[in-house]
Amino acid sequence: MDKPLISIIIPAYNAEKFIERTILSAINQTYKDIDVIVLDDGSTDSTGDMVRKLQKKDSRVRYYYQENQGLALSRNRLCEISQGEYIAFLDHDDEWFSNKLELQLELFKTKPSIALVFADMLSVSEDKAKDSFRYFSNKQPYRGKVFYEFLIEGNFIPLSSVIVRSNILKDYLPFRSALKIAEEWELFLRMSRGHDFDYLDKPLGIYHLHSSRASKDILLEVNERLGIMDYWYKRDEKLRSYYRNKFLKAKSDLNLQKAYF
Repeated sequence: MDKPLISIIIPAYNAEKFIERTILSAINQTYKDIDVIVLDDGSTDSTGDMVRKLQKKDSRVRYYYQENQGLALSRNRLCEISQGEYIAFLDHDDEWFSNKLELQLELFKTKPSIALVFADMLSVSEDKAKDSFRYFSNKQPYRGKVFYEFLIEGNFIPLSSVIVRSNILKDYLPFRSALKIAEEWELFLRMSRGHDFDYLDKPLGIYHLHSSRASKDILLEVNERLGIMDYWYKRDEKLRSYYRNKFLKAKSDLNLQKAYF
């Protein structure tokens, strides 16, 4: 298929401040063979009204509503109802540059073995006085079979930059609802054991920094990461031998962070 369908999935909760900007960045892509699926996770503001308004203007937008169930279950449902050959993730408060999907799809075409493509993003504060910075300036990205780097270095993939082959992703679902922060990292970690990842070393969107994101429970995130690391350490002989020193160093750093918080 020359023009594969890309399903763009957007879980939304009380997103009235951001959702129009986010959806417009999806429907204004230079690559046009898309559907935009928004799942309203029990919003109590005007999120639904705003999405339905955009839906009337562009038939590629689909809107669904459910009682609040959280991000992991929302992403699971979105993946299940998506019909595209590719699935692209977009958080309700982020936005894309117009050529994002086109550039990533070209990389898939040139490298048929890759399962997932991510990219750099600009992190921009709601305080306009602060400078923006590139996500990769703080995180070293890796390509290929990245399982060990991904586990030891932590999550170097900005979720709203990800596009993935849907047939491969669905083999690894569901996102685990017991995890509240690290659910996408855990799923992509499992996927990375058997599949190649790649990236574009240029910003293809904007990750917006604002007060609700700043309130993320860092201690919970650290505890979830430690639990995932322990899980794989018990099950992977190569991790316990060849990567042992790097692994223990990464775990020690996390435990220091946990003690601090």
